[in-house]
Amino acid sequence: MLGRAISPKVAPEVAALKAAGITPTPGQVLGGSFKSAEEKLASAPVVGQAIRAGQQRGVEQMNTAAINRALDPIGMKLPKEAALGRDAINFTREALGKAYDDALNAVGPIRVDKALTDKLDDAVRSVSILPKDRADQLTRIVQVEIVDRAQNGTLTPEAMKAAESNLGNIARGYMRSADYDQRQLGKAIVSAQEALRNAVERQAPAGAADMVKAANKGWANFVRVQRASSYVGAEDGVFSAAQLQNAVRAADPSRNKGKFAAGEALMQDLSEPAKKVLGSKVPNSGTADRLGAMAALNPGTWPYIASGIPASLMYTQPGQAAMVGLLTGRQGPTAGLLSDAARRLAIPGGAALSPTLQSLIAE
Repeated sequence: MLGRAISPKVAPEVAALKAAGITPTPGQVLGGSFKSAEEKLASAPVVGQAIRAGQQRGVEQMNTAAINRALDPIGMKLPKEAALGRDAINFTREALGKAYDDALNAVGPIRVDKALTDKLDDAVRSVSILPKDRADQLTRIVQVEIVDRAQNGTLTPEAMKAAESNLGNIARGYMRSADYDQRQLGKAIVSAQEALRNAVERQAPAGAADMVKAANKGWANFVRVQRASSYVGAEDGVFSAAQLQNAVRAADPSRNKGKFAAGEALMQDLSEPAKKVLGSKVPNSGTADRLGAMAALNPGTWPYIASGIPASLMYTQPGQAAMVGLLTGRQGPTAGLLSDAARRLAIPGGAALSPTLQSLIAE
């Protein structure tokens, strides 16, 4: 760790997370054997609890960063006091819904033009390989929710809101099904919903078009976040980096997930570094806490518990931020402190090591 502090080698993934406001643990920054050792220590009493708290903080910061990706286009952020998980998901959905309603009111009536009907036909064709009753079901949904609402080939803002909202609710119901055909039907309904949104953006007058684009961009990001929070294992809606990565892949509309394969899918610039650095799971706090409580009752373990306290300080919020700063960015004062510490190495051979360390600092 000292060597890395003297001459930091910051992985691109770590830099991407820092830029997004996410602070990994020291082991996650260093990677390799450091990360493996930290994972093992996370099961130990005392220091393990601190490590898991640091890991959990990173996951929560990632959740906040992903949600803010959805809110940023409409000029909002998740309030600092807001609880993560389902409360944050509901807050974001309501904020985007209001922004989209305001945009629709500014746009006015929408024509059911050829570009829209062509996209709706594409959605219907996408389920043509399903059993006939499922394909016919999509045709009926499009008929009821869009065609029948149009008056003289035009959708009023109120009709557009109702159609867009109903399509979203219907799609969510199908996509939660364990049945493959129903999930495919849900995806096709989402395509019909996106066709409507694109029609609004395309026909919007100057000024209102920016409002529509912002709302649509926010919704596109939110689809990934909402999907991640709905996966099994996302406790109370708080999702892991792996769940966000899976949601990003699932929501990639390109042929054969081509954009995801190329690393260019929407929000993949956040989900992929998060998965590589933060890991695949949300930290579990059970076993090590119970071991710590049991150990505290045994006087023979007290010296061991006391020895874990200094290490635990690295995983407090300010301690973790300081460690990550030390390991990812060299500054003059830091190099000076390390040089001074190297001169005072109180270990066998310390005097011989000091010049080597000092030469590294000077490079």
